[in-house]
Amino acid sequence: MVTRYEDARRLVIERVPEPRPVRVPVLESLDLIVAEDIIAKEPLPRRNYAGISGYAVYSASTKGATREFPVEAKMVARLCAGENYRRTLGNQEAVRVVSGSILPKGADTVVMTEDADRIGKSLKIYRVADPGENVRRRGEDVGEGELVLKKGRRVRSQEIGLLTSMGISHLSVYSRPQVAILTTGAEMRSIGSSISDSQIWNGLTPMLATMVRETGGVPVDIGQSKEGGLALRFKIYEGLKYPIFILAGGIFVRNYDLIKELLDKMHVKEVFWRVNMRPGRPVYFGKGAKSLVFGLPDTLGAAFVGFEELVRPAILRQLGRERLERREITAVAGTDLKNRSRRTFFIRSYLRRNGKSVTVFPSGNQHSHIIKTLSRANAIVEMEANSDIIRRGERVKVKVLE
Repeated sequence: MVTRYEDARRLVIERVPEPRPVRVPVLESLDLIVAEDIIAKEPLPRRNYAGISGYAVYSASTKGATREFPVEAKMVARLCAGENYRRTLGNQEAVRVVSGSILPKGADTVVMTEDADRIGKSLKIYRVADPGENVRRRGEDVGEGELVLKKGRRVRSQEIGLLTSMGISHLSVYSRPQVAILTTGAEMRSIGSSISDSQIWNGLTPMLATMVRETGGVPVDIGQSKEGGLALRFKIYEGLKYPIFILAGGIFVRNYDLIKELLDKMHVKEVFWRVNMRPGRPVYFGKGAKSLVFGLPDTLGAAFVGFEELVRPAILRQLGRERLERREITAVAGTDLKNRSRRTFFIRSYLRRNGKSVTVFPSGNQHSHIIKTLSRANAIVEMEANSDIIRRGERVKVKVLE
């Protein structure tokens, strides 16, 4: 039985277990999802700080100051960033500060350097300074008890800057799932090994591994295996220890009964075999005790689409992501796009921008074994199974490959 593409995607997502929270150092949390609300235990900034280099004073000390009639204050100290003035600053007293200096107690403003002249221990001030002027006030950025990051937020460089500025060293995030990759087929050889005329280089494993990493998972290459024998059994047993297990190669097409028997014996329940999509019809999905098992075809075009449409959402769900789809834009078809297969057709495409207009074209021959079509693609057009043609000039939704 062939499963509709829409049903296959739904069946995968429904079976993804809840993401697992782990506590990690902030510096290792980039691009992960926050697993719990983070509440500020102290304000940011923790103290009042000078916002610029200048002179910290009590604002009332500058009352009436002009260029013609400056007011004077007594210089009592000079502070560098990180130093503290232990006395309370009095009226008509001033402390030289730099940007980031702790504001002395009693001071509520910073006079800019160009608005004052220092003559020995005397400071002439030429303009009125308002309370709070040029001051980074305690808690003006984040207040104590304020929600800093909400559960479900993705950690970017900006969030890492915020958290570390608040002295937070660890946080709870959803862990990156490990994804085991097993390639089957005696004809495939790894880069660096010898190769005969009857063999091909294995571009499948490197492509899938980097797609896993790009999505946010941790690829685990458990090697290659011939399509039979005890070695294959042991490799499958090893792959089922991981949250997601990808079996890539032609074994599901060439020897489906064998692979199904092995997976059945290891208590993997088949959810579907074959999906009504092009390329990537011979796709398998099963659910083990600890693992989601995907079988992808041996051609890179079909494996790419199978991963993109079925495996990628599973990884994103385990990462705690709410959005599982690629960003979509509307483009204009640059040529007729035809679907004669009566399957959901994923056209590897490229976008051409012309001012505000975006035009989409097929990136080459759409046979699944043509690899350069993938390399040229920066987008995918999804044509529904019951859609025969999208005419040149018609508007079409496009998934952007970023």
